[in-house]
Amino acid sequence: MNERRASPRTADVFFYGLFMDQELLRSKGLVPRRAEVAWADGVELVIGQRAALAPRQGARAYGVLMSLEIEGLKRLYADPAVSAYRPETVQVHLGRGGNPHQEPGAVWDRTQP
Repeated sequence: MNERRASPRTADVFFYGLFMDQELLRSKGLVPRRAEVAWADGVELVIGQRAALAPRQGARAYGVLMSLEIEGLKRLYADPAVSAYRPETVQVHLGRGGNPHQEPGAVWDRTQP
């Protein structure tokens, strides 16, 4: 019998802090399928207890757009140290040019304890 395995589902995620480090992600069992320099306009990087994106007209935040397996992302954000982050869609521009993409970016939810 010829068994066909489904490809794992992936998501493109805009990282702007510690998770831009592909080696760190690999050490946590994730395998980035692509990584491209990107930026999001209309948000700024705020550094506090955690890195966060906050809306601000005229601002620009730089980061990396990566494709990762969805199951790996769920495991990554299940860690108590980052579990208060929530995905929000941001429009990102790739460093190589082209049309902007709407992608989820992990955004710190300050309403969490």
